[in-house]
Amino acid sequence: MALTAGGAIPAHLRWLHDLAVPAFVPHRALPSGHLQTVALPFVRPPDALPGERVTIPVHQGHLVAHLDKLPSPRGVAIILHGINGTSAESFVLRMARKLQRRGFDTLRLNLRGAGESMTTATGLVHSGLTDDVRAVVTWALARYENVSMVGFSLGGQLLLRAVGEWGAAPPPGARMAVAISAPIDLVRCSAFAERVSASVYRWFIVAKLLKRYHRLAHAMPPGFNRERVRGVRTIRHFDEAVIAPLHGFRDADDYYSKASASHLLPAVCVPTAILHAVDDPLVPIAPVLDARATASPYVRVIVTEHGGHVGFLGDRVCPGDDDRFWAECRAADLVHAAH
Repeated sequence: MALTAGGAIPAHLRWLHDLAVPAFVPHRALPSGHLQTVALPFVRPPDALPGERVTIPVHQGHLVAHLDKLPSPRGVAIILHGINGTSAESFVLRMARKLQRRGFDTLRLNLRGAGESMTTATGLVHSGLTDDVRAVVTWALARYENVSMVGFSLGGQLLLRAVGEWGAAPPPGARMAVAISAPIDLVRCSAFAERVSASVYRWFIVAKLLKRYHRLAHAMPPGFNRERVRGVRTIRHFDEAVIAPLHGFRDADDYYSKASASHLLPAVCVPTAILHAVDDPLVPIAPVLDARATASPYVRVIVTEHGGHVGFLGDRVCPGDDDRFWAECRAADLVHAAH
């Protein structure tokens, strides 16, 4: 339970902290965080949703999203993918289906530099680029009375930073934010990613980052050519060579310090949930545990012993759940309860 220092949960937020959460029991074949994480790409994705292709104006272009509509929706839920994902990511599609079954239209966004937004908006997303998130929320609230948001990994960090920046003046229609496996402290996350045990993940993530960068190099500002990333081997190296200078940060440390969501969580005034596993091999649990003690009463932190990074594939379907993907079901329940 998240409490301000010496404070109590206000009555109007009891639903958030009292909502029952079934225990997560990992799939018997995937008992560790590493197995939960590496198995995710091998799980058969759901069929693609038809989705209406929409464009949302942002600084230097527009983002492309897919709006999945119901006849009489209760509202709309925005879904944000992770660092190398797209709107067609398997967990994004599953999340959309779960939310639709609970009565919500869903807006599956391609972040800047990802998927169909790669050629429509200049540059690459970074962990603090909340201008894009705010633009998407504004677009959604011009069409719906209320909006909720679910973010995975990088998408979760972006959501948490956005709601923290809103502080005591969030958009009136903002109902709920859920972050799954979010790197809320980029300084500690960067150090965690340098561990020997994370080398395989690091190699995989950096390879995809470089591939995306090379595809975008022709549209980058002067100096951001292929030679700029020669020798880049870690996420920190990539941030130092590309992300920090591209977005006006002094260096990677400056970027990590200024973009992290953790120090803004005490200011959050939108009902928010953070879901994280102790055995996440990519994002450390320590910042999340710290947040449980310092975040505002609008924030509920839910920690499991197992689940890996955006894995949470259970050994069974919990009563009332759609499938074995525990964290996605919890996110859908939280959004539903907020209405």
